[in-house]
Amino acid sequence: MALSKITNTGIGTVDDITLSGGVYLGGTASANYLDDYEEGTWTPVFADATSGGNASPTTAISAKYVKIGGLVHANCRFSDIDTTGLTGSNIAYLTGLPYVANYEAVGSIWFQALDVGTSLIMVTGRVFGAGSYIQFEQLRDALNDIALGVSNFLDDTVDISLTITYTTDT
Repeated sequence: MALSKITNTGIGTVDDITLSGGVYLGGTASANYLDDYEEGTWTPVFADATSGGNASPTTAISAKYVKIGGLVHANCRFSDIDTTGLTGSNIAYLTGLPYVANYEAVGSIWFQALDVGTSLIMVTGRVFGAGSYIQFEQLRDALNDIALGVSNFLDDTVDISLTITYTTDT
C-alpha cells in the first residue's frame, strides 16, 4: 500500500509507506484489520450458459474491479453485442467475475436496444452465492420477475454498462 505525502505525523513528511502485513483502522479488533486490497481487470463474457454453452465473440470495452477484504466492486462495458451462435431461448449471462460470490447481490445496469416488452419496472444484474456469473433479470409490475433470454438482446445493437458489488470468501 502506498500513501502519498502524509503530514502532521510528528515525524516529518512521508512520501511512501510499504507494509508487509496489514493495518488496523479504527481499533485493533480483527474486523478492523485491512490486509487485502487489489485492483485489476477481468474478462466478462456474454454467454447463454453459466459454463459451457455458447459465448459471444464481442469483448468488453472495459472491465475493472476493486477488492477490499471480502468486498468486490466490478464494472464493465459492452457495445453492439454479437449474439450470433447463441441459443435465443437460453438465459443471458455475463460470466467470468473476478471472484466467486458467497452471497446474492444485485447490480446496476444501463442498456441500449434491449427488448423486454411490457410491465417493466427495471432490468438488473444478479449474482448468486457460489457463482462467478451475472444473470440478467426483468423486474415487472405485479408479476413475477423473469430471467432475460438471449433473444431479448438485439443482435449487434445492444450496449451494456454494468456495476455490481458483492462479497466473496477469497
